[in-house]
Amino acid sequence: MFERHEDCDKECRKKYAFLETMSENQVVFLDAALFPSNTRTVMKIKTLQEKEYDLIKKVLTQTEWNFEKASRLLQIPISQLKRKIKKHGMKKEAADTFLTPGTDLE
Repeated sequence: MFERHEDCDKECRKKYAFLETMSENQVVFLDAALFPSNTRTVMKIKTLQEKEYDLIKKVLTQTEWNFEKASRLLQIPISQLKRKIKKHGMKKEAADTFLTPGTDLE
């Protein structure tokens, strides 16, 4: 997940091990001491809902919104797929363009 620099010592390895165990919904502020450039890096990790949205969007695009095929690929019942589509506010748009809920095409 993180690349270590060549000067990484024991304390540095502990920090990397800690960062790799953090949960997915956290925004991680990497300690500047981990990097030789002494810069502060901010990394946003996607939530499970964001990953679920991306996966469903990808599968629906590949299957051309065929719920039966999509549910088979996702290994979930069609009814559950439809609930997730409704939960994420997904709608089939022209040329399979997805709108993120709350945004408009201009």
